[in-house]
This record gives sequence, structure tokens and C-alpha cells, in this order.
Amino acid sequence: MRKPVPLLLWDLDGTILDASLGILPALEEAFTNQGFSVPETTVLRQFVGPQILDSLANFTDIPLSEHHRILAEFKTNTYRKHFSKAELYPEVLELISEFHRRGFVQAIASQKPEHLVNEVLETYQLTHLFEIVSGSADDFGVLNQDLPRDKPGIVRRAIELAHAEFSVGTAVMIGDRSYDGEGAKSQGIAFIGVDWGYASEGELEQFNAPIAQNMDDLRRIIDNLVGSSKDLPVEKR
Repeated sequence: MRKPVPLLLWDLDGTILDASLGILPALEEAFTNQGFSVPETTVLRQFVGPQILDSLANFTDIPLSEHHRILAEFKTNTYRKHFSKAELYPEVLELISEFHRRGFVQAIASQKPEHLVNEVLETYQLTHLFEIVSGSADDFGVLNQDLPRDKPGIVRRAIELAHAEFSVGTAVMIGDRSYDGEGAKSQGIAFIGVDWGYASEGELEQFNAPIAQNMDDLRRIIDNLVGSSKDLPVEKR
């Protein structure tokens, strides 16, 4: 029997993709178009990662009755205008491609609605690098309403999908926010934080987990956690 291969679960926004370049101007425009003051940039950056409705509840004092109006403006108008401004972080494509060549099973575990995750992967030509995609239900519309919204549920689903299709061993969650650490902790798997995303000061330290400063650092930490085999055969079930 072949040795089980590692499973890398990647967050998307703030870990692979600097989505703030598109999301922040889209949010600013959505607030303005609906007649609300635009929050400070430090507040807006906290919107990148979790669901928009959760962020509106947690980071603004806008009445709950107005949240869906802002979300609708963002989803149907402003996000589409600014979506393509997002950029891959430097060297992340090379690192993900390396682990793909080495036979690791890789998954996206993101709170972005799953149909948008797939759209991002296609736009940035990343689809072939990920065997598993686990996104969230859509807060606006009828797509994927059976999917989880919370990060622990999204991580759990990614792991279940991977185990259903592959012989996987050690699983590691890679992300830039506390939500990612909480998702990993809920499933009893290792967590690696990255410091180039949107975490506030001290947000990731609570998990007592390694925090990568750059892509070389991330490669080293992953290899230390799962082993540094250069050629791992992927065994489908």
C-alpha cells in the first residue's frame, strides 16, 4: 500500500490572492452608492476573508435591516467592476505548483462563496493545481445553499472530500486570519499562519502556530510538518 500523501488546505483571499485590491474599492463604492459613510481602511480590511454579512454585523454600526442592501450592491454591481484588480502574491504560484508536482493533495478552504472561488481559480489559471474546492454558501442568491458558511464547517468539508477521493495523511491549514486558525483547531489539524494577509496585530499569535514571513519560509515550515519527500505518488481511492 502506498504511503498516504499530505493534504494542504489553502485559504484564498489574503493567502494566495491579494483580493483587497478589488474588494476594498468595491466596498467603498457599495457603501457610497447606498448612502452610507465609508468605514476607515483599517476597518474595511477586516472584511477580506469572512462573509460580508458577518463583517457588516461585526465591524459597523449600520442597522441589520440595511445589510442585505449593501451586500446586494456589492455582489451585483461594484464587485464585478473591481474583481479583476486582485493579484496573486509574489511567488505563491510557483510554490503551489511545486507542491502539486511533488504529489501533495491541495485544497481551497475559503469563506468566499464556492462559485466565486471557482471563478477566481479559473481567472488566475489555478484550477488544475487544486484537487478539492470547499467554499461557502452564497449569502446573496440561491447557489450552494447546502454548503457551510463557517470556517470550521468549510475546513471539515474539504477534509471529508479529500478523504473520499485520495489516500491522505497529514493535513495542514494555511491562512492569514484567525478564522483559518479556528478552522484548523476545530478539526485537530496543524495550522500555519502567513503574515502578508489581513490579520490585525497579534491576531495569529493566539494559536501558537508557526507564521511564515515569505514563500521560502512557508515551504520550509510545510516540509518540517509533513516531511520533505520530493516525489509523493498520489493514490486515488
